[in-house]
Amino acid sequence: MTINFRPARPSDLTAIMAIEQAGFTPQEAATSASMQARIAAYPDTFIVAVAADQVLG
Repeated sequence: MTINFRPARPSDLTAIMAIEQAGFTPQEAATSASMQARIAAYPDTFIVAVAADQVLG
């Protein structure tokens, strides 16, 4: 499996939120709205790991 890294895209939000919710308690996890804002505000530094067009992390 080849893993690539690229800037997060708005279309990645569902996968990013699944990872966020798996890694943090509901009290600690970012909201979908705040994560969407981060992707928009920091497009060059919000990086995802992708394999076969699936966000892994």
